[in-house]
Amino acid sequence: MFAQIVLSTWGRAPAGPVEVPFDVDNEFSFIDLRDLGEAAVRVLSEQGHGSAAYELAGPALTFAEAVRLAGRARGVDLEPRTVHWAVAPLPPGVVDSASRASDMRAMWQDYDRHGLRGNSNVLRMLLGREPASFEEAATAFAARE
Repeated sequence: MFAQIVLSTWGRAPAGPVEVPFDVDNEFSFIDLRDLGEAAVRVLSEQGHGSAAYELAGPALTFAEAVRLAGRARGVDLEPRTVHWAVAPLPPGVVDSASRASDMRAMWQDYDRHGLRGNSNVLRMLLGREPASFEEAATAFAARE
């Protein structure tokens, strides 16, 4: 899951409760799009990556922690709350398509059961450094606003 998706979707909420359509206590491995871009440049410009497939994931934390960090970066208190996936409002561009709505709700159900964990070792190897934390991504995102 891209950190910037969380930041633009839930991190821009006004101070107070933030409704999330899956268990906010589940862990997710957020990847900063800047790290993804840097890894892509290396893979495309350096020798030795031919026919390779890389699973890329950033550091893990709970969704609740991510939403709170997003708020702090903006100077507001956000309090994430789980709402049932079946009653959560669908995002624009999804609400008018039955198949996309069904896919979105299926994804939320899976997140509700399992979160979205990955291992950041491959990203660390490609970058030659630690991947950006969610807090670093949130701080950079808030500075651009």
